[in-house]
Amino acid sequence: QVIPKLKKITLIDSADNKVFEEVAQVKKAANALGIQVQDLMIEQQPDLYTVSRHIDANSQAIFILKDHMIVNGIATLTNQAEKMHIPLISSDDGSVKEGAGYALGVRESEIGKISADVTAEILNGTNVGTIPMRTMTNYHVFINKSQLKQQHIDLDRLLAAAHRAGYGVVYLSK
Repeated sequence: QVIPKLKKITLIDSADNKVFEEVAQVKKAANALGIQVQDLMIEQQPDLYTVSRHIDANSQAIFILKDHMIVNGIATLTNQAEKMHIPLISSDDGSVKEGAGYALGVRESEIGKISADVTAEILNGTNVGTIPMRTMTNYHVFINKSQLKQQHIDLDRLLAAAHRAGYGVVYLSK
């Protein structure tokens, strides 16, 4: 809804096996929507600069997951998105603060609070095996207004999509 007529995105991810399942999910969802995915994977962070120069000219957006190695190099991707006049979309609030145009995700602080609660339960004697998995459900659209302009993202369209989906909106910047 934010990028009308989206036909192709570039997914940049690391070789970390923690993101393999998420990469597969992105590709499956994109395929169901008729969106082609250019998957560019890096082995180590210095590769990010070179790989970012191989984003296909017809890519309409760069998408990154909550992938530590990629997020650490967000400035490289921000520069490339600006040069190509396409959005850099992420999955976490920290990436938006550092240069992505927007993200859909949960607040990092909420993850920390839940982790602290679970740690307290364990320290108070609760058997780890009895603690249920907790699913984050309070999603927000995180927006970096200055990057939206640089990356040619329509703020009104983004806000309308967030509203239709029932997501709260949080503005972030450096």
